[in-house]
Amino acid sequence: MVLLAGLLVGCGSSARITDAWIDPALEQRRLDGVMVIAVAGEAPDHHQLRVGFETAMAAALEQQGVRAVASHTLIPEHPKRARVIAAAKANSLAAVLVTQYAGTLEQPVYHPGTDYYTVVPLYDASTGRDVGWGWGQWINVYSDPAVWTSNNRVTLISDLYRVEGEKRVWQAVSTDMETGSVDQLQQDFIRAFVDEILKQELLAH
Repeated sequence: MVLLAGLLVGCGSSARITDAWIDPALEQRRLDGVMVIAVAGEAPDHHQLRVGFETAMAAALEQQGVRAVASHTLIPEHPKRARVIAAAKANSLAAVLVTQYAGTLEQPVYHPGTDYYTVVPLYDASTGRDVGWGWGQWINVYSDPAVWTSNNRVTLISDLYRVEGEKRVWQAVSTDMETGSVDQLQQDFIRAFVDEILKQELLAH
């Protein structure tokens, strides 16, 4: 299973939707109520990641007037399809939103070195004076070596399923650049997904 734990590699501040799809046969939009699921492994640290992401995503949706419930509050153990559908129906949730880590793309970046110079004045041998007029000899005093670094782009995929019929009705892909804060990365991804969901009027709010 793909793990959302891959999210823990970095952070970004520019998450954006790079691809999105809506079921062309979708007639009923503004689905009332959604269960939020973050796909993660069963290890304790992965469970904490699931809890944190689901809680933040549900809160972001609630702030926009969407009735949202984090799956771990209904299904503490690893969520299985049958349990998810049953819990959604029991809590009158018309949709399930599933988000998972899709990978990290490393992009090598070459930074050429920099040479620093100074000018040593030229002197007239007969007088011992600086000849002036900008004459002199350029001498390399320091050099920064060329280095390779990498820009890493993290990708998450979010899918929205209608509980009735258990059918996927929407998918979006979001990418962001790593820079340092995991919390900021999570917030940026959530904002990108929530904005797209609201723009498409997929959930009642």
